Parts: sequence; C-alpha cells; structure tokens
Amino acid sequence: HTGPEYTLVVAGGFTDESGSYGPGDLSIAGPEIEHRPIADAGEVCFALAVREGELEFKGALGFLQKIFA
Repeated sequence: HTGPEYTLVVAGGFTDESGSYGPGDLSIAGPEIEHRPIADAGEVCFALAVREGELEFKGALGFLQKIFA
C-alpha cells in the first residue's frame, strides 16, 4: 500500500512480518512496510482494515494487477 493501513482484529488472528495479532489488537503498517498477513492456522480471522493510498501487489498478483488494472 502507498499509505498507512490500520487493521483491527475482531475475531481469530493473523500473523505478518511485524508480529502476531489477536482479537482487539490493532496493527498499524506504514507505506514503507511490505507485509503479507496470514490468518492463523485452524481459525477464521475477521478484521476491519482502513488504508490510505493504493494497494501494491507483489509477485504473480502484482503482475496481473499491472496487466488488468
């Protein structure tokens, strides 16, 4: 993402390069942070995310985004 992103975990949990987050936790990621949130094994993660700027996908998704966006 090209701006800040705020993610509030409502239920379940996820882990990314900056740590693990559970219910009630707030993750704040600036545009300089490249991360790949992954839901914790064995549970569904419900989270609310608000971001400024555009998403920037890497790898295969990034390639497809550049072609079709």
